[in-house]
Amino acid sequence: MPLWRNPDFLRFWSGQTISEFGDQVTNLAIPFVALVLKSSTFEFAALRVVQMAPFS
Repeated sequence: MPLWRNPDFLRFWSGQTISEFGDQVTNLAIPFVALVLKSSTFEFAALRVVQMAPFS
């Protein structure tokens, strides 16, 4: 059975693609929001720490 016809693989691949897209949007949005809100360096750093906390 070809990989592209395997429903489990397609489900996994679709979910992974959506997850990666969401990660990239977040990586773009966080600095943009900090810039728009004119946050200080400390506030921006705190925002990045909170963003990365689930991965540590």
